Amino acid sequence: MTAETAVAIPLLLALTLAMVWLLALAAAQVRVIDAAREAARAVARGDPTAQAVSLGQRVAGSGSTVDITAGGERGRARVSLRV
Repeated sequence: MTAETAVAIPLLLALTLAMVWLLALAAAQVRVIDAAREAARAVARGDPTAQAVSLGQRVAGSGSTVDITAGGERGRARVSLRV
């Protein structure tokens, strides 16, 4: 094994791990957006807030927090997930 190979292999491994980590972050972001959309849609349909929160948590996955604020014609569904 040459010195160049000895340096390149750990760098390639680090790059691969960084790419996998970024992919996992992107997947989590998509889940959170989907969960917020589903919770907001449930509230807009007139579903109870508790049911909308449960739906949002089911879509976002375990460890997620869903906060719904409904008032008047507007509402807000906020979902957070610790990665």
